[in-house]
This record gives sequence, structure tokens and C-alpha cells, in this order.
Amino acid sequence: MLISAWLTISNDSVIGNAQTRGSFWGRVTDYVNPYRKTKIEREESQIKPNYYFLMSSINKFNGYYNEIISDHHSGWSDNQIIEAARLNWKNAHKKKEFPYMHIWEMVKDEPKWTAQIEVQNASKKVKTSESGAYTSSLNRNADEYSYGGNESESRPIGQKAAKRKVKEKEKKNVTE
Repeated sequence: MLISAWLTISNDSVIGNAQTRGSFWGRVTDYVNPYRKTKIEREESQIKPNYYFLMSSINKFNGYYNEIISDHHSGWSDNQIIEAARLNWKNAHKKKEFPYMHIWEMVKDEPKWTAQIEVQNASKKVKTSESGAYTSSLNRNADEYSYGGNESESRPIGQKAAKRKVKEKEKKNVTE
């Protein structure tokens, strides 16, 4: 529930990033507390360390996953890549299985956890032998950057558009 709350609050386009750390974690806490089985409310200071504890493991596993993806194993399915990442985790963590697979499945497609932009044709300066001047070996016809994530990804709705959408929805409900 904690990760679901974190994702919901972080992807809230109405508020966006116009919130302090305290208000963000306050909203996460308010989101999590009603769903707790024990009905004992947790405070922000109790929820935040749990998130950071989980994220350290999730980020390590995601690093293994992205490393395998960047090796460009031709013909590998996503399941084979995940199994290879699980094996890397197991080898690095005393033969223990990765315990947070269900959480990683929730966050793996979020921009924070997708593979980063790689520079394919970086500008390299090569010294010419005759003049001693440097020249660039950049291939200007090639695409300079490739994105390791999904090409079908679209940008999230902007804050103003999200607020406009909420207002239109409220007007529609009032008129009905």
C-alpha cells in the first residue's frame, strides 16, 4: 500500500512538484492510514523509513535488471531478463530470493526506474597529426540520443491541464 500511495501522490498532476517534502509525505501518510489492517494510524516518521528501506532493495534489483537490458541480449524475452536479474540478486545476496518482486512490478515502468538515456555517438575530439588542432568525430547524421525506455511513452498531463480537467468535471457534476 505504501508504494501505491507513493506512486499516486507523486504522479498527481494537479499538485505536481509544487509541494514540500513535508506536505508530500503528509499526503502519503493520509493516503496509507485508512487502508491499514490494524487501524492504528502511522505517522510520517514511521512511514518514511519503511519506504526508504524498500527502495534501497528495489533500486539494487532494478540496477541488475537495467544492466542486463543494456547488455542487449538478442532474442531474450522480458521473463528471461527478469530471471537473469533475479539470479544476479541471488548471487549477490547470499542465495536469498528477491523478496519485493511485487513492488518492483509496480514501479518498473515509472520514469525513475526505466533505463536512462544513453549517448550513442558522443562527440569525440581527435587530434590531427599535421596541424595539432582537434576535430570532432561526431556523426551529425545519426540520432544523437536513444532512449532505453518505451518509445510509446508519452509525457504526463501538465499541472494547468489537470486543474482545468478537474474544474470541468466539477462543472459537469454541478449541472447534472
